[in-house]
Amino acid sequence: SARECYKKFLSLVGSSPAERLRYASFLYFIKDYKSALDELNKAYQSLPDYVVLLRLKAYCEYETAAYPSGLQSIQKMFSTSKKENIIGMDYEYYGKLLSKNKQDSMAIVYLYKGLHEDSTNMDLLDIIAASYANMKQYEKAAHVVELKVSKTQANLNPQDYYSIATYYFQAGKYAKADTNYAIVVKYYPSWPIGYLFRAKSNANIDSMMKTGAAKPYYEKFLEVSAPDAAKYKSEIVIAEGYLSFYYYNKKDYDKAKEY
Repeated sequence: SARECYKKFLSLVGSSPAERLRYASFLYFIKDYKSALDELNKAYQSLPDYVVLLRLKAYCEYETAAYPSGLQSIQKMFSTSKKENIIGMDYEYYGKLLSKNKQDSMAIVYLYKGLHEDSTNMDLLDIIAASYANMKQYEKAAHVVELKVSKTQANLNPQDYYSIATYYFQAGKYAKADTNYAIVVKYYPSWPIGYLFRAKSNANIDSMMKTGAAKPYYEKFLEVSAPDAAKYKSEIVIAEGYLSFYYYNKKDYDKAKEY
């Protein structure tokens, strides 16, 4: 309803660049980013160096996945704006746009600046971790999410433990990965993937299969995934392959054949 009223207002007062910018601001706040960007692009020729326009343009370009042009817009905004006119969200969007443009080391710098401006914005730590992961610095990524967990105990997101575990797994730190996957399965006992990666972590820890450390977790994975076996077909093959080899090594050939 507000949108229709605003359109009527513009039909009465005209669509000057200033009014288009005002309308675009409204569209941004109701999350109609595409329409906001259309209005901003129309106003841009008349206001090419206007900080508020460049800010909104960059934000909307990020939200509509126009990442290369979004990066150009925010870089122009930073180059033309006085430092006192930069706000915390500018650093956040600059960092996110850098990350989307595969400039992760610079992205981390600006994302931390955004976090400094708004220390409650814990979601930025997820993007920082992802940026480290993009650079294959998986252990650093895990440490960042661990920091997030330490700061969000009052409103904990259990999926953060899955992120930590996965980053440690990618880093080859299988014991730490297993510790965190163990927490994941406590929160999500009916989710097969948690058990699968506990199994994979232990298979790497016990790479010579001396103890069969992965066996109980592959067995649990098969149990939990059974109701949705078609979905997990390839993972089930991995689990049955491990168990067949485990029983073959134990010279329990009947059980090996069964798997």
